[in-house]
Amino acid sequence: MRATDSGHDQGVLPTLGLGPHATLRIESFKPHAGNELTFELRFNITADHMGERWQGRYAGIEDHVYAEIEGLGRVHGVCIDEQPTPPAQSITHRLRFTFDNDHLAVIRAGAEFGFGVDDDRMRVGVRVKRQILQRLFGTS
Repeated sequence: MRATDSGHDQGVLPTLGLGPHATLRIESFKPHAGNELTFELRFNITADHMGERWQGRYAGIEDHVYAEIEGLGRVHGVCIDEQPTPPAQSITHRLRFTFDNDHLAVIRAGAEFGFGVDDDRMRVGVRVKRQILQRLFGTS
């Protein structure tokens, strides 16, 4: 994961830039019984500078998006919805990541936390700022 965490703190749930053509936006935060959390994130690939075949170029990439917790490894998202954005300028994949109590304890103790894409077509990763982690997870 690269050390940058740009573009994600404006008093709302964060948006993380993943290179020139993709963003992840935390759109909901749901605590569950047993202190489990589920995130739904939007993964948008914009068509800027890609021509008309961009959708095929990135087909299936949503299956390679992960959350990474220092010391515990990666949790892969589950795609729960896909929506093209007219006029075919982007496609949005809603992904859900579920974290168990061990994950949350390590994050709250100060572990690095971020998101990325593990695919040769777009290999990127970003860390989430400490103040965002504090707001979401109650970290110290």
